Amino acid sequence: MFRHPHVGYYKFYAIYQVLGKMDQAQFSEFSSLNNSVSYLLLAHFVACEILMAPILGREWRGRIISTPMEGTLQWLCGMRDGIPANLRSFLDWPVGVAS
Repeated sequence: MFRHPHVGYYKFYAIYQVLGKMDQAQFSEFSSLNNSVSYLLLAHFVACEILMAPILGREWRGRIISTPMEGTLQWLCGMRDGIPANLRSFLDWPVGVAS
């Protein structure tokens, strides 16, 4: 548990750096529908991102690049069909956050 909220925020932000350091082949493998565990991890990451959207929006205000939250919501809600039936219950929380 973090004693200060900003520490948790920076730890979450560090995930962006990890994803950003992946080359195209690594990210394709990580985000592939054939990699169900990674796909579920991405779903939970996106749910956290949705919850933090007001903070992230404030941080990104005034920058040229925006955060495409609407496309992210559609992706998250639509991913249920690509996950094997025995793993779909793990999507309940992320999809609930996006709904």
